[in-house]
Amino acid sequence: MAHHHTHTSKASDLLRLLRAGKKPNIDGVSFSGLDLRGYDFQKLTLSRCNFHKACLTGSNLSGAFLVESDFSGADLSNSNLHGANLKKANLKGALLSGADLSSANLQESDLTKADLARASLGRANLTHAKMTHANLKEASLSFADLTDTNLHSADMRSAVLIGTNLTNADLRKANLEGATHSKAQFSGAKLEGALGYSA
Repeated sequence: MAHHHTHTSKASDLLRLLRAGKKPNIDGVSFSGLDLRGYDFQKLTLSRCNFHKACLTGSNLSGAFLVESDFSGADLSNSNLHGANLKKANLKGALLSGADLSSANLQESDLTKADLARASLGRANLTHAKMTHANLKEASLSFADLTDTNLHSADMRSAVLIGTNLTNADLRKANLEGATHSKAQFSGAKLEGALGYSA
């Protein structure tokens, strides 16, 4: 009954190539639930892959092409995703605390209930992203683009929002207490019930 394990054998073959220093292009492979710490995913193409509940703590995924990949419930805490392309990625409930997502493309990604505490999101593109109930405590979002981003009920206490573009963002019931938002743009933003916001 080996054919039941094709996804895992495919994953283990690819991980063997990575260990050997090869840089395969990976599309649509499942790494679900695997411990992937210590692998170098830097600048790799990993489109439409399944990393659901995978452990990637401290991993290097900088510059990786991760479009439409599924990282729901994955542990990416303290990982390096600088400049990664996560367009339309599923990051629901992902652990991204302390992660470097600076200059990453997170357009239309789903970060619902994701933990982004102390994450670096400077200059990231988060336009049209879903960030409802996300934890952005002490996260740095300076000069990030959050145009049309849904931040309903997000926890943004003590976040750094210097020069952040929040045009037309949904910040209803978001908590901005202690957040620094000098030079941030809030034109057209929905702020009903937002805590700690004063123009």
